[in-house]
Amino acid sequence: VCKYLLDDAEGEEFKELVLGYYFLITEDKIRYDKNSLKQRIEEFFIREFNKEISFEIDDSLRKLKELKLISYEGKHIRALPAGKALSELDRQWDNYFTFNK
Repeated sequence: VCKYLLDDAEGEEFKELVLGYYFLITEDKIRYDKNSLKQRIEEFFIREFNKEISFEIDDSLRKLKELKLISYEGKHIRALPAGKALSELDRQWDNYFTFNK
């Protein structure tokens, strides 16, 4: 039960991160701020799945910022382009474990 709950929670965290990045990268001509991005994602769920959700935008943006996949221009949020995002994630992964030779 504990493993299931942890896996489920981890999956939810990942979904928040992916949804935030997805809308920022695919709709990069729109100057999203935190509230407009939250509204856009919630509207997507209503339109596509007929489900009302309360998207945890703060969690999504916090994780994306920690991973250096977004930046802020004032209150507007920009996603790192996909190629640069992959390079950044690869750099972080390569340096995740440090050891002395």
